[in-house]
Amino acid sequence: MSEDTNKRRKAAAGKTGSGSITGSRSGSAAGGGRSGSRTGSSTGSGIKTGSRNSSRSTSGSSRSLSGSTRRSTSGNSSRSTSRSSSYRSGSRQSSGRTGGGYRSSSGSYQKTTYRRRKRRHFDAKRFLIVFSGIVAAFFILAVAITSAYGKKHFFRGTIINGIDASGMTVEELEGRMRQYRIAVKERKADGGYITEQITGDAIGVKVSNTEGLDEVLKGQGFFSGLSGVLGKKENHHEISGLYGYHKEALEQAVAKLRGFSEDFANAPQDAGLSEYDPLAGFQVTPAVEGNQLNKEKTLSVITQAVDELLTEIDLDEQGCYEKPQVYEDDPILTKLSANSRKYAKINITYDFGENKEVIDGNVLCDWLDMNYETGDVTLDGAKVDEYVTGLKKKYDTIFGKRTLHTSYGSDVTVTGGDYGWWMDVPAEQAALKEMIENGESGEREPVYHQKAASHSERDWGGSYVEVNLTAQHVFVYKDGTRVFDTDCVTGNESRGFNTPEGTYSITYKERNAMLVGENYETPVSYWMPFNNNIGLHDAVWRDSFGGDIYKTSGSHGCVNLPYSAAKQIYSYVEKGMPVFCYHLSGTATSATTGQDPAQQAQTVIDAINAIGEVNKDSGKKIERARQLYREASDEARECVGNIGVLEEAEAAFAALGG
Repeated sequence: MSEDTNKRRKAAAGKTGSGSITGSRSGSAAGGGRSGSRTGSSTGSGIKTGSRNSSRSTSGSSRSLSGSTRRSTSGNSSRSTSRSSSYRSGSRQSSGRTGGGYRSSSGSYQKTTYRRRKRRHFDAKRFLIVFSGIVAAFFILAVAITSAYGKKHFFRGTIINGIDASGMTVEELEGRMRQYRIAVKERKADGGYITEQITGDAIGVKVSNTEGLDEVLKGQGFFSGLSGVLGKKENHHEISGLYGYHKEALEQAVAKLRGFSEDFANAPQDAGLSEYDPLAGFQVTPAVEGNQLNKEKTLSVITQAVDELLTEIDLDEQGCYEKPQVYEDDPILTKLSANSRKYAKINITYDFGENKEVIDGNVLCDWLDMNYETGDVTLDGAKVDEYVTGLKKKYDTIFGKRTLHTSYGSDVTVTGGDYGWWMDVPAEQAALKEMIENGESGEREPVYHQKAASHSERDWGGSYVEVNLTAQHVFVYKDGTRVFDTDCVTGNESRGFNTPEGTYSITYKERNAMLVGENYETPVSYWMPFNNNIGLHDAVWRDSFGGDIYKTSGSHGCVNLPYSAAKQIYSYVEKGMPVFCYHLSGTATSATTGQDPAQQAQTVIDAINAIGEVNKDSGKKIERARQLYREASDEARECVGNIGVLEEAEAAFAALGG
């Protein structure tokens, strides 16, 4: 018998013709119990029933097992097992197929009729048809879903008028446009930032051409949606009149940004030269960016951002701020700095007594012309001229009025006259320019037409001549002390030759001078002019001085003095000494001082002695001496002891053909 036949017989063993199986199983345990029963039957129709009972018990270490098995041709079998500590019982019934084989309890094999199921093979053609159907169904479903989605939503990658509308509905896109606002980031002067908002309401945002949006939706196809999902392509659409706003409103909103307000924005500053530094001179100062917006650029950038519905914009990143034109690395600035160093070292000091005027880099930096094309540095002459003119106005005292504490114990205000500091402006301007151009430093005294005694309020100092025109008296002070005084005769009031009031200064002093007027020539021994052709001098032709002689018999304006007084005053005065001429009420007097013949004669004697060695140029001296002799009184002539010298000089001059 073959091996396959044996296997089939074993498979059919224990089965009856009806194919029923029954079985039972039971068990018990001392501490607990488990029981169950299982019965089952199987027929040709595939119905199976079963029951199962079990119980199990355990006690101590003893164990017993017994069992029995029964098989019959009818297909019933039973099996029992027992142990000392537990037991198990069960029953099983089954029915096999008709026409099969079975093994009896005696072990004999009976062959029955058996029908084998036919084996199926893989059909590739059928599989391909099924698979293609599935793919087609999936594609149709995908197209249907995409089409349904694309009817209301813009596919990914859809750009409308520069706006990314991916995944939006028309209503959502409209809402975004209507609720639009943009955050504008601006730079502060300290480098920080602020943000201001421009809203859609402020600029009158409106959405009008929604039909164009609908056309975009209608034009969306499956493959365009698929391309958007894969992120491979952007679909750009331009819809005319879709989104709009009022340009005037946007301009107004931009103009209101704080970056345009004076209290917020600082203008940029170019790099340049620093103020004078005693240690570093003139240095290049760095440029300052500031935070002042460029109106045209700012409006353009924000307009573009609004057109694209951007929600934020950084004006700094967009280059909207005004920028300096010159930075510190500029080669011209470097050259200017180098060329200006010569002037930085200059220090010129004017000494005006208690006041000092200093010209250094701080002053010169405003006097320099910087050529930003060549880098050359030159001195602005006009600035120098202006400076010197300012010094004149500040420190010149000529033609001013002064309060004099008189020799009579009272103060008098003296106006007029030409005494005082009088700067020669053109000469000083030229001299100062030359000093600066040469890079020189040091103390400097201006060039003067005329100097005064002091730069203090009492510019006349302590040495001066005081002429009281009312009292007809002269006082001389040296270093604050009165050293001499005398009566005098001043200008003839009745003829209008009054001696002018005012403060003057001794122009010069001269011995044996000839006074020349409209209709006179008068030789004097001591001549001390102070007001053009008006001055102090001796007058040998007068017998007395003081009182009221001046009113009817005064001079042409000069201050006439006794010979001895003129000689004394001549020894005290110097060029530039102040002379005060004033009227002081309550000081008039009728007392006079006489001049004796010997004093009158002295003028003649001096004139004869001044002739010296006779030559062709001695004519004036000889003539002057002879005139003085003729005008002298008889008593004075008798006192002229050198009259013979005059006569010899006249003869010698005549011999020369004079």
